[in-house]
Amino acid sequence: MRATRWANLAAMLTALAMAGACTSVVPLAPPGVRDQSAAGACSAAPWGDNPPYLRGTMNQWQADEASEFVWRCNAYQLNVQLSGEHRFKIADDSWRDDTILANARGVATEGLPPVLARGPATTELRQHFAGKQTLTLRFGPAGPQLSLADGHFVDVRQQPVTHPTALGLRHDSRALADKQPFGAVPAGTEVQLAFSAPAGVEQATLVIERRQHEGNQTVLAYHPVARVPMQRSAGLQPGQERFTAR
Repeated sequence: MRATRWANLAAMLTALAMAGACTSVVPLAPPGVRDQSAAGACSAAPWGDNPPYLRGTMNQWQADEASEFVWRCNAYQLNVQLSGEHRFKIADDSWRDDTILANARGVATEGLPPVLARGPATTELRQHFAGKQTLTLRFGPAGPQLSLADGHFVDVRQQPVTHPTALGLRHDSRALADKQPFGAVPAGTEVQLAFSAPAGVEQATLVIERRQHEGNQTVLAYHPVARVPMQRSAGLQPGQERFTAR
């Protein structure tokens, strides 16, 4: 894979392991957090692949992973663990005008309004938080509505990796065996990436993405560039295999 001068490349190694069995996990909502699957028929996320973020004093108004809402059946939800009063708005990662949700212009009272106003001229929301809570964003006939409830839902994005095969994957970007040449390279240089894996990994793909970074992370997005199948070979240690791509 050749380095690209006009973009930063983010590489992710995706390994597909055969576990021998399939287990389904059904997340259950704790007391106080409404189970969205029981709240009516499920629908597609209204913002598609462009999710809303909680952006405010709790995260320097940035769109980071910890502030990304997840679509659950018929509403966006986000686990938070905050304390005290915070000022914030809801918006996508680019602050697009039609995604900015907050108080109506000139409204500065604490608490969540019955319906959120939309657009850049809105006023910041003010809310007192107290520990583990869930924010829920719904889009009803009256408009977007934001609510806060005690407790957390089971967010599959936050579940730890426990599968022994996945835990056995090894890549060290500072080791020549895993990345050649070492360190930063001029544009156009061919780079080889590799990782070691225990038995059970059948295939792996090197995913190359271009990072778009504007301002103080006011825009932080990744755009696909290439997907390269990695070549499988015998490992350096007994019971290991190697996956390599250029």
